[in-house]
Amino acid sequence: ADHLRRLNTFHRQCIRTIVGVGKQQQWDDRISSGALADLLGIEGDVGVLVRRHRLRWLGHVARMDDGRTPKHLLFGELPAKRPQHGPRRRWRDVVMADFGRLDSSVTAADWYATAQDRAVWRGT
Repeated sequence: ADHLRRLNTFHRQCIRTIVGVGKQQQWDDRISSGALADLLGIEGDVGVLVRRHRLRWLGHVARMDDGRTPKHLLFGELPAKRPQHGPRRRWRDVVMADFGRLDSSVTAADWYATAQDRAVWRGT
């Protein structure tokens, strides 16, 4: 959560720089960060952007040949349990949670079949 907060802060700073509005001017004129992002036609929240790119990569990996290393790593299982102080969530767990956070017609249960058609996957 802290890394997303920092990314959002940097993203808002970049938007202010592009528009040419300083932080003090934004405060004095009561201009919201969302209004500045709308001026440029970009999304205001970096978290949504990161989730979309993760799902885009997931579709790309799903369409790969079965012998490719990224596909083995995504769908492979380790024979032993994770170490006690290992990662709490795998990348796959995070991506499956992304389906619920984004407004998409694709669900975690049927994502693989949908991802096989690139045009449909990119449109969701």
